[in-house]
Amino acid sequence: MQLTHTVLVVSNLQTCVQFYRDVLGFEVLAGSETGPFVIFSSGSAMLGLFDRAATPEEFRRTAPRRAGGGEVGEARFALAVLTDDVDATFERLRTKGVRYILEPKDFPTWGFRSSLCEDPAGNPIEIYSPLPGQKGPDL
Repeated sequence: MQLTHTVLVVSNLQTCVQFYRDVLGFEVLAGSETGPFVIFSSGSAMLGLFDRAATPEEFRRTAPRRAGGGEVGEARFALAVLTDDVDATFERLRTKGVRYILEPKDFPTWGFRSSLCEDPAGNPIEIYSPLPGQKGPDL
C-alpha cells in the first residue's frame, strides 16, 4: 500500500479552495471549487478537499470522544508545511487574514521553529522550518 494524499472533509469548499490555492499557493490538479472535490499538489505532497454535503455520511462523522479525554470533534491531526522563514510566512499569512493558534516559537527539543494556524474550516496547519544548525526531516 502507498499513502497518496491527505483528505479534508470541509463544509465550506469554495473558501477552503481559495485558501489553499490563493493564500498558500498550492496547485490544483483535479476538481474545482464548485465541488464535489479538489486535489492539490505542493511539492511532493498532495491534498484533497471534499465537500461535506457531497461526501458519504461515513466520511463526515464528527470524531468520537477519545478514551482518557478529548472533546468531540477535537482535531487529531495537523498538516505540516515546511517554509524557509517561519516569521516571514507568519507575517505574510496574517496580513491575508489567516487565524493563528500559535505565533512563531522555537522548539529546541524538536529542532524546529513553528507556528500553528487554521484553514477556514478550522483544520490546524503547522508552518515550520529547522532551527539554525538543525537538518530537519528528510521528506
